[in-house]
Order: sequence, then structure tokens, then C-alpha cells
Amino acid sequence: MEISDLKTFLAVADEGGFTAAARKLCCVQPNVTSRIKKLEEELGVQLFHRNSRHVEQTLYGRQFYHHAEKIVRLSREAALSFQDESPRGPLSLGVTETVASGYLPSLLQSFQQICPDVELTVQTMESRALPDALLNHSLDIAFAELPVTHSSLKTADYWTQNLVLASSKTYKPAAKKGVTALAFSSNCPYRDVMFAALKRQNIAVDRQLHLYNTNTLLACIMGGVGMGVVPACLVERAHIAPYVDTLPISEQDGTAIISMITHRESIETAAVRAFKENARAMMPALLTS
Repeated sequence: MEISDLKTFLAVADEGGFTAAARKLCCVQPNVTSRIKKLEEELGVQLFHRNSRHVEQTLYGRQFYHHAEKIVRLSREAALSFQDESPRGPLSLGVTETVASGYLPSLLQSFQQICPDVELTVQTMESRALPDALLNHSLDIAFAELPVTHSSLKTADYWTQNLVLASSKTYKPAAKKGVTALAFSSNCPYRDVMFAALKRQNIAVDRQLHLYNTNTLLACIMGGVGMGVVPACLVERAHIAPYVDTLPISEQDGTAIISMITHRESIETAAVRAFKENARAMMPALLTS
């Protein structure tokens, strides 16, 4: 079984036909047909149902697709890791909203200066969505405020954030009922920290507002809508700090760990290695600045 046979199989499956696959691979159709026939004989199963109009994968073909895609991807990553030690090529990064707002600009600015040939793409998503994106290899690295639980993933490094309970300087809780608690989704790691901190401060909660991004949360805090837990670096900025009061959060109330996560089976390319090294150098200063 050759890598070229697997690439041909994937092209037929993705393009839905032998002619389209031949165009994609820049070869003649008989070459595609012979490679698929050879592969089916080697495996001892039929990979495609063929008719005059289109080609459709069999059950065996659908099962084999995942194995073929993985082998081709690993062979490509292996070639990249040995061909050139200088960081170059694609790199896909996934981050949460808070990481994107608090730390990502400085990380990207520094990385792009030292690795200008890396084709970097960034996706922002909820913490719970990042592991799935790593598992299906649509991301190379993820930054998430959650521990690694899947055996195929590993924590490359982690850092503890300095969190504060923030409100506007003019915010006044309801006379008897208490404050409006501002948080992201119910599974947000900051939510439990916030309620523990409010309880320790003997602050009652009147209502909760669920918000969907960091900028909205900060705007509501500054606008006097309620109180929320955020990384200290977000409210220490010059255009925010004059309008916000903060209460420190003790370790007893909880902390938020930022984990840098990768897939165990992914080969570490020069680009991935360079980004990890840059993050390790930058994050401690960003967390304390």
C-alpha cells in the first residue's frame, strides 16, 4: 500500500468520481481507476459503488477513509518536520474569548516577528469545543481554561490567571436583593469562581445575565449592569481601569488555569514547536503585567 494510492482514494471519495479525482491529481482517469482497483485487491474489499453517473463509497470505503486520511496527514507532517527546521507552513490555533482578548494580540505580534513564514490561522470558540477540534485535527494547538481529560490529548504547558471580581465605580446593587451576576455560559470556568467569591464577600445575587463574548461582558461591567469575574489584565488596561473597581479573588474561591493543549499523535512541526516556545516565554509576563 503506497501513500499515492491513499491520496488517490481520498481524491475519488472527496470529489465523488474518477474523472474529477483525475483532474484534482493532474493525471489521466485510467491511472486513477487502476490505483483504486489495486487498492481494493490489496484490501480484499470493494471501496466504491460505481455507476454511469457517480461513485459512492461502500461501508468499507467509509471506514477506510478515516485510516487513509490519518496516514496521509501523518506522512505530510513527518515530511515537513524533517525537510526544513525553519518554522514555515500552516499553523492552526484555537483560543477562548478571554484568551483572545487578554493575551492573543501580544502572542501573535511576537510570533509573527520571529516566524514570518508561518501561515497562521486563529479560531475563537468555547472551551468545551476546543478538544473536539484538536481530536479531528482541525487545530494544531488550543488554549483553553479546562483540564485535559481525553487520552489522545496532552497539556503542553499551563498557567494560572490572576482573576478579579469587577464592577463599575458607580454600580449599586439592588437595595435588598443583591447584585446582578455577569457570566458566560453555565459551564464557564469563571462562573463557579464568581459565585464562591461573592459568597465569601457576603454579597447576595439578585439575578444572572449570560453573555456571549468578553467585550460584551466588559462593556456591561463598565456600564454598571452588574459584577463579573475576569482576568485582571483585562480591567487593568488604561481605557478601562479608571471606570472599574475590583476585588481580589483568593485561591480558596478558585483559579482559572490556561492550558496549552495538543494532540498526542500529531507530529511537532517546526512551526508548532516555535509557537509553543514563544508562548512559554511570553505568557508569564502577560499574566503578571
